Amino acid sequence: MNNITLSEKAGLRWLGAAPADNDSYVLKNSFKLYNKAISDLDVEDVRFLISQRIGLLISVPIALDFLEKNILAEGDYYEGDLLKATLNIPKNFWLESPSLALRITKILKENKNVLNELMEGDDIDREIGKKWIDMIS
Repeated sequence: MNNITLSEKAGLRWLGAAPADNDSYVLKNSFKLYNKAISDLDVEDVRFLISQRIGLLISVPIALDFLEKNILAEGDYYEGDLLKATLNIPKNFWLESPSLALRITKILKENKNVLNELMEGDDIDREIGKKWIDMIS
């Protein structure tokens, strides 16, 4: 995967001109990530791609790699934001990608103690905890 970009790997083409300075952060960041080497994507990049539903068949396996190392991997916002973004992916994606569904389920089950502790935390933590229960049921 060395220097292959999301755009190249997924066969996605950016439609239109490159974003201007006064365009939204979402538009500018999406453009940047389309053209960034997949091997250079960090937790925040992957969280953003998943939240925007960009290249899920590529970004989700990368997210799962991060989550296997640290279930509460943190992008720019808070501990567990990558997990929350991943659990917010619509259920039909998981139904259409059974190997990825098995993988996330395995990760969630292996981190059951951590996730159960989230159920006792603040609102964000409880939301993540509830989503993981929905995911494995």
